[in-house]
Amino acid sequence: MKKSGNLLYAQSGGPTAVINSSVQGALETACKCPQIEHIYAA
Repeated sequence: MKKSGNLLYAQSGGPTAVINSSVQGALETACKCPQIEHIYAA
């Protein structure tokens, strides 16, 4: 399948265990999605 999009992940607040786990889950899932070409974080 051809890659066709980007992902922007934006999170506010300081680093905590819960936020870190959320980021990890979102990015691991995104890396498995063949349509996502680039991942940007803010």
